[in-house]
Amino acid sequence: EDNRIDILYCEIENLKSILSSDKLKNGSQQTVWQVIHDWVIANKENRLTHLPNLLKESLQFDRLTKQFVEENIFKNVIFITT
Repeated sequence: EDNRIDILYCEIENLKSILSSDKLKNGSQQTVWQVIHDWVIANKENRLTHLPNLLKESLQFDRLTKQFVEENIFKNVIFITT
C-alpha cells in the first residue's frame, strides 16, 4: 500500500521507469492500466496531458481483452472532459 501511495506522487519520468520495468511489462496489463489511471487521477489537472503517451508507450493493448478496454478504459471517467 505504501508503494502505491509513493507512485501517485512521483514525477512522469519516474512513472515511465516504473512502467517499463520487466515486472510490470511482463505482468498484468490491467495492473499497468490501474497504475496509469491512479497516477493521472491523483493530479488530473496537471497530468491528463501525459495520458496519451503513457497509454501508447506503456500499455500493451493486445494483451487486454476487448471487453476490458471498452468497459474499463474507453468508458472511464478519466476520458470525460468538462
